[in-house]
Amino acid sequence: MLSDLTSLLGLEDLLNVQVRRLSLGERMKMELVGALLHSPRLVFLDEPTIGLDVVTQRRLHEFLRQYNKARGTTMILTSHNPRSRPAGRQVPCLVEAPAAPSGTVSALGGQLSP
Repeated sequence: MLSDLTSLLGLEDLLNVQVRRLSLGERMKMELVGALLHSPRLVFLDEPTIGLDVVTQRRLHEFLRQYNKARGTTMILTSHNPRSRPAGRQVPCLVEAPAAPSGTVSALGGQLSP
């Protein structure tokens, strides 16, 4: 399992590197590996793309889609970035309002402002 996760995220060469020597993006990916290592059925990811460049953010979202599809793991992601396109089918939105919108990413469309 460890080799599968590190391979998918391109971390094979970093397994023996001290955490303090890793970049923020590398640490975030290593934390993700740690969270998924034991094949949990439910994972909460708080701002998993913070500190990652746009390309790596897309790769991470694609990885989460593939992982979810292959293992059926429920993943709950939080983000303050309305431009972030999550992997999920349903997207609950928590805002300061009496009724917050929820639904599929495409159905929500432009309801959320940056």
